[in-house]
Amino acid sequence: MKSSLNVTTEQRIRESLEYNPTTGVLRWKQKRPLTHFRDTRTYRSWHTRYAGTVAGSIAVHGYLQVKCGEVMLAHRVAWFLAHNEWPNHGKSRDD
Repeated sequence: MKSSLNVTTEQRIRESLEYNPTTGVLRWKQKRPLTHFRDTRTYRSWHTRYAGTVAGSIAVHGYLQVKCGEVMLAHRVAWFLAHNEWPNHGKSRDD
């Protein structure tokens, strides 16, 4: 199966997550591309468990974080999905 390492972070986020600006909730999309997974079994397992659910978990620092190729703060991902650009001059992660 083709690896998703060549997929940009932004493309992967758009293909994986949906943001509701009214509620502020990030959810995993009902259907993600097969190329995001190592094999068909992992693809099916992930969709059975996570598709349509609220994305993210609380990190030790107290912020909601999402892993979508890399670990990112959820509020930054929400901003990106709402505005189609990263906050703080295009940085995808807090430095």
